[in-house]
Amino acid sequence: MLQQLLDVLKRVFTVLVLLLQIAVVGGILWFLWPVYEEAALQRRFDQEGRIVRVRIDEVNFEQRTWLDAFQNAVYITFRHGARPYTTRFLTDTVAVDKGQTVNVVYHPSLDAFRQPALSRPSAQLTVSRLVRWTIADDLSGANKLLSVLVVLAVVLFFLVSGLINYLIPVPTLQWLSKLVLFATLFGVAAFITYDAAGRYQYWNRLRATSQPDEAIVLSTNKTHSTSRRNRSFSTYAYQATVQFRQQKREIAITEAEYGTRTKGDRLQVLYSSALNDLMSVHYVLPPEVYIIPLLFWGILLLGVWLTLNPRKRKRVSAARVPFNKH
Repeated sequence: MLQQLLDVLKRVFTVLVLLLQIAVVGGILWFLWPVYEEAALQRRFDQEGRIVRVRIDEVNFEQRTWLDAFQNAVYITFRHGARPYTTRFLTDTVAVDKGQTVNVVYHPSLDAFRQPALSRPSAQLTVSRLVRWTIADDLSGANKLLSVLVVLAVVLFFLVSGLINYLIPVPTLQWLSKLVLFATLFGVAAFITYDAAGRYQYWNRLRATSQPDEAIVLSTNKTHSTSRRNRSFSTYAYQATVQFRQQKREIAITEAEYGTRTKGDRLQVLYSSALNDLMSVHYVLPPEVYIIPLLFWGILLLGVWLTLNPRKRKRVSAARVPFNKH
């Protein structure tokens, strides 16, 4: 009787945890969707619109959307041609008032105005792309948000399908979950491969279009490029902050240079004016750039093989059972 009660409480607790996770992920999706729509619309205006200078007739400070509670937004009214227009305007970098002239972006096909995209302040330290490489840097803000939404939608699908299968096992849904899992693994493996290929192409292009030069070392640093928890498998990436042509830059260097170069030393570099980037003349891509994509493809192929061969999967599961010692 007690065991049955514990089993019931365990199932109820599991259901509550799954419901909480579904609510959290669903809430994040609900929160990010209008943010993505705003970013996508802003990108469309920036690409297809034209800059127009207008004089503000009225400034309204009341909140019209829930996003206004998290941003310094006002609504400005102005005339263009013979018609009045109202648009949302962020005042993080510029204050606006009645009678002031500002630049706005006009989209002819939408017959609407928006504030131009805010420019980011230039950083004092220029960091090489090889130091903080990710192919996601080539994506627009809207596409980055869309990628996050896709990942969250996949997580939400697994949580909902897991809850349904936990309460009432549905074979069709179980197979669909496996299909989505393999599609997700394929997408991850493809992205990591694409990212590694892009990194190799950038490194190769930097090497091919560069000229030898010198930089003055200001400091050196190393960071974890893989796992921080498991020291046995932890690898490091090495960087140097250098003075190059009146600019401070952070560039990729080798492990040997990290151990031998100190402040004030001269470092042989390769500089590409086409990319406006540089690296140590001896720098090569670390081996994990090539190993990690192969590892993910191996996991994907192993999963497909075990799914298509149930007997092999049972043998693998049996092999994981520890031997009983008598």
